[in-house]
Amino acid sequence: MTIAEIVDRTAEYQCGKKRRPKKTEIVSVLPTPNDSTNYETIVFNYLFENKDSLEIRKIYQLKNSSVDGLLELTDNRTILLEIKYALNWDKCSTARIQFHSFLARKLYSELSVDTPTNALILFHKFTRDWARRNAKNVENGWNYFYEEEDYLNQSLIKTDIAQLLDGHLVYYPGIISDD
Repeated sequence: MTIAEIVDRTAEYQCGKKRRPKKTEIVSVLPTPNDSTNYETIVFNYLFENKDSLEIRKIYQLKNSSVDGLLELTDNRTILLEIKYALNWDKCSTARIQFHSFLARKLYSELSVDTPTNALILFHKFTRDWARRNAKNVENGWNYFYEEEDYLNQSLIKTDIAQLLDGHLVYYPGIISDD
């Protein structure tokens, strides 16, 4: 088989049975488990406890849908939410694919929510080369992410990142929220 034959053929594949996506509105503080979902719970609890100051109307935790959650803002926008404990190029790329998959499969329709307008990755810390600091003492991850966002923005949903650090949201270029 030649390369031309490989790229010209239509792949045949069989999908396994997929579970239906589910959304659960967060209406109270979630109990904090002692496992790998701990950071996700910390983030959801932070969002819930700061709903008003963050101008969030509803918070949904999602299952079987490739992304962790959805936020309905008070200005009627719907935001896709992905939570990553450690953020680097690999994890960032994974989150972008998760957003793209959610949108391509139109899971928002199955979940009876508006089409998302934006996506947000909330994370705890940068790792690998994203954690190194530049000459201005800013972690490289901020610049790496937004440089990539600049050229990907034309084909994917606009995506931003924010760091949940010591009970505060930090967003580019390292500005701490007043909440």
